[in-house]
Amino acid sequence: MSTLTDDITKQAHQGNVVALVQVLNSELAEIGVKTRAVFVDNILQLLCEATQPEQLERWTLVARIENILKSISPRHIHQVRINSRLLQRQQLLWFEEINRNPNTQLLWYEDIFLKKPSLPQRLLGIIQDTQYLTQTWTIPRTTSTDSIQQNQPFQRGLVGGMIVSLAALLVSFGVYQWLSLQTSNPEETPSTPVATPTPTPAPENQATDSEKFTQAVRLAQEAVAAGEIARTRQEWSEIAETWGEAAELMEAVSPEFSRYATAQNRASLYRRNQEVALEEAAQESEFSPY
Repeated sequence: MSTLTDDITKQAHQGNVVALVQVLNSELAEIGVKTRAVFVDNILQLLCEATQPEQLERWTLVARIENILKSISPRHIHQVRINSRLLQRQQLLWFEEINRNPNTQLLWYEDIFLKKPSLPQRLLGIIQDTQYLTQTWTIPRTTSTDSIQQNQPFQRGLVGGMIVSLAALLVSFGVYQWLSLQTSNPEETPSTPVATPTPTPAPENQATDSEKFTQAVRLAQEAVAAGEIARTRQEWSEIAETWGEAAELMEAVSPEFSRYATAQNRASLYRRNQEVALEEAAQESEFSPY
């Protein structure tokens, strides 16, 4: 029990408000006073309650609380406001209630100020707090033979893991240095020249699909006009040759051309007109009649 009390006292000394309330309640229980506290704006707001007003006699209670707080010397708490009222059931919003209307909620209130500890006292407090935290969180060590033997495999595994990690680190560092050397001296490592494909030059005066289509239409028009006045075999042969050139141009249009389907239809038409012109050439004489 004494150990638990010491722990609470040390926590109260560190400025723990909950621990402060526990210590105060323990000290004031004999006179029937209960306390609550909240730390607001660097002021410890302390509420003291009792069932009878006599239990909350102002100067007696203030002096007693001041002595308790001085013995604890809570860190970072230098101003305390002691508020007193008769015991009430509603406890959740007590600070808001007394802050909203202190004249009707409180019997009285008193401000006290705690002296700041001197520098040697603060240093001693820091040392004591450090010892307390060390005692709280340090795992007890065992010196038994079984414990030492159980820890030996773990220690060997830990050392082995460190050696493997160090070796991997050295290998990685060596690879990094080698890569850096190769990058900084590119002339020492002959590189195979990469053959860049030579672009095939486009044939000069290569007609586009639109130009082919237009030229074919122009030749077809010339063939139609010549067929209206043709009389001899030679003239019909030349007309047949013109129809053939027009058909070849239409057949050369690529499928990506927007009028590709029209070009294919006209190519077939131009081939039939070529055959008709050849038939006319076969029927006519070589020279036109006079």
